[in-house]
Amino acid sequence: PQPTAKAGAVVNSGNLYLIGGFSETNNTVFRSVPNANGALPSLGQPGSWQLSTFFPQPTAGSAAVANGRIYQWDMSSGRIWFAGLQPNGNMGSWQRLSNGLSGTYPLPASAVKRRAFAWTSVPANGGNLVFVLGGVPVGSGAPVDHVFKAFLPIPFNQDSLAWDYNSQSALPEPLQDATAFSHEGRIYVLGGIDSQGSAN
Repeated sequence: PQPTAKAGAVVNSGNLYLIGGFSETNNTVFRSVPNANGALPSLGQPGSWQLSTFFPQPTAGSAAVANGRIYQWDMSSGRIWFAGLQPNGNMGSWQRLSNGLSGTYPLPASAVKRRAFAWTSVPANGGNLVFVLGGVPVGSGAPVDHVFKAFLPIPFNQDSLAWDYNSQSALPEPLQDATAFSHEGRIYVLGGIDSQGSAN
C-alpha cells in the first residue's frame, strides 16, 4: 500500500502481516490474505491490504510468529514487542517485553547490524529459541557467518537474554541483509549479501 523498507513481515494462518519499516507512516501494520496461487489481491479487492493494529512507535526490524503471537524486534531501540493473534487474523494490542531494567535486549556485538532473525517454538520448555544469523559487527563493513541463539521463556521472567555462540553452527558463508524464518523444526535463510558484495 506504500513504499517501505526494513519492515517486519510474517505469515500466519493464511494472513500476511507487514509491520512498520522506513516509510511515510512507519508505525503502520498492514494485513493481507494472499490468493490460493500466492498472488496478493489488488487494492480494494477482498483480502487486499488493510490496516491492522498500529505499532506504538515508529519501527523497523525483524518480525516472527511463535506461540500465537507476533514478535517485532525493533532495530533502533533493541526492544521486543508482541501482540496476540486471534483465530480470525485480527491482532491484539502491542505490548513491550520488560526485563525490569531498561526493557532493551542488546544483540551480540559481532552481529549487531544488518542481521537476520529466526524464532522457533519450544513447547516442552514453554518458550521460544531466538536465532541471530550473520550481520555486520560494529565498526566493520564486512559480514560474518556467526549464528547466535538465546532462549526466550513465556511468560518472560529473566533480566536479559543469554546469547550462545557455537562455531559449528555457523552459516555456510558470511551474510548480511538476509531473511530468515523457521518452519517445522528447520531454519531457512534466504538471499542476503556475501563478503564479495554479491546478492544471493
